[in-house]
Amino acid sequence: YSTKKPNTFDFDLLIIGSGAGGGVAAHLAAGYGKKVGLVEADVLGGDCPNYSCIPTKSLLSAANALDSMKSASKHGLRASNISYNASSLTSWRDSVIAAANGSQNQNAFTSEGIKVIRGNAHFLSPWVISVGNHRYSARKFLLATGSSPAIPAIEGLQEAGYITYKEAGALKAFPKSIVIIGGGGTAYEYSQIFSAFGARVHVIERHTHLLHNEDSEVGDLAEASLQASGVRVHLGAKVVKVSGDKKHKIVAFEQNGQEHRIACDTIMVASGKKPNIDFGLENTGIKFSNLGVRVNSSMQTTKKHIFAAGDIIGGDQ
Repeated sequence: YSTKKPNTFDFDLLIIGSGAGGGVAAHLAAGYGKKVGLVEADVLGGDCPNYSCIPTKSLLSAANALDSMKSASKHGLRASNISYNASSLTSWRDSVIAAANGSQNQNAFTSEGIKVIRGNAHFLSPWVISVGNHRYSARKFLLATGSSPAIPAIEGLQEAGYITYKEAGALKAFPKSIVIIGGGGTAYEYSQIFSAFGARVHVIERHTHLLHNEDSEVGDLAEASLQASGVRVHLGAKVVKVSGDKKHKIVAFEQNGQEHRIACDTIMVASGKKPNIDFGLENTGIKFSNLGVRVNSSMQTTKKHIFAAGDIIGGDQ
């Protein structure tokens, strides 16, 4: 395919990804009178409102309310028959997600003249992408494709099955027992959620502290908080093998030179994320790696008309 710069362009700005970076940029550019295209392969609004931040915070809010009800007696308050209804809880979560997505639905974009293009983008040249059978050119691009869960190479994990934050935030019912692989923010939040709703929770973290990117005191506080709520935390531990099926699983891990096994019905992988870079970037001439796209302080890649923002540039995701 020709890499020559076209004489005319379909868009002033073509954005790939409609999340926190791409969606906001689309509205801003349209407000300046630019002709804007927005490509989205999944749900409009991106990761945060649909899969991560908003579902997680809504469930944490419910978990906190339930915990307050259970501890009411220590404040001299009487509460009995404390329980929860799974379908009502998921309806609450879904209503919060819908409210959060109000400014990121299709009508919000098209009403401002932004063309929403559904499908997977693939660069054919530094100036042209394909989406399905269509091709689109632009004077400038913004890469805002975000990231995806990074799945560790653990023997038997794929066969036994697992969930990530994407599935955890959409569960219709909570597991009775779960092993969470990883000890970062996602693992910390979901261990609180699952524990509050009655699950037996184990967290396995290979570092010596939870939230290892923060000061060690932060991890110590997080560990103490989880243990107080009944969560078992295994630090300096490495998962070596998983066996079982959809209903019954065994997680084997090494800690202090010894191997331990935990039985559970669900495994959650929360061991980090990786930038979404598989959309023909090699055809753009920009510099990138598995760690993300290289940008300067203005979020500009090594091609001056191509910019990138969000998880795709790596760093703290």
